[in-house]
Amino acid sequence: MFTGRQDILRAIIVQEGSPRVATDLHGVTVIRLSSQSSRSEFMAWIKDLNETSKTATTKSGIIYTNKYGMPDANEYWSGLRDEANTRFYILGQSNKSWIERNPAYAAALSNKFIDIIGSKGECGIISAVKGEAILSAFIKNQLVPLAKQHFKKDAKKKLLVGFRCGIIPSANYRCIISDNKLALMPSIMTPEFRDESLVLELHRNVHQKEYEYYLSDVKRNMESLHRPDLIVGCF
Repeated sequence: MFTGRQDILRAIIVQEGSPRVATDLHGVTVIRLSSQSSRSEFMAWIKDLNETSKTATTKSGIIYTNKYGMPDANEYWSGLRDEANTRFYILGQSNKSWIERNPAYAAALSNKFIDIIGSKGECGIISAVKGEAILSAFIKNQLVPLAKQHFKKDAKKKLLVGFRCGIIPSANYRCIISDNKLALMPSIMTPEFRDESLVLELHRNVHQKEYEYYLSDVKRNMESLHRPDLIVGCF
């Protein structure tokens, strides 16, 4: 809180609660800015505090009310896909919004998977039981034809090595993981309210431990639940 004239003469910084008077030093720091050096030092401190606050906010993660609640939701989710170069995992329910609802969206995802597979990266999709038919159709109608176009006679081998797909009976969370960002959605117990699950965004360079924890968990599930028959059956 700043007090005094328009050109700041005194700053009162409250650590907890609020000051009763300017000389109340319980949780309050008073800085007098009568000299130019004090003023310059204080403004430099405010600048550093502003930058630190931004970092602190990022370190605590970014929380959205639900998957529709962030600004420009479509751009947010497609941005996760577009930013991926060596890794893109989807652990979801039906995954309709990714692979069925919008043909252009499904085609963009297929192209991203093919690019990642071609660069020897890691990618895959796990769906809930109710999404098995949707996932099978996506692999058959989108991913395999594109793989044949790009990899020719090596298409089956490339997909079996570089792409993971499977069905999960139940999951405690849904998750999208790209190279440097993770969007985590804890599952609400009541199915009717599942779309109201919050979205927690973590960045690898800031939340490395948490990012690696969920990445490892998703990769374990990708391997243990992998269904190569969903790929082989399309050739």
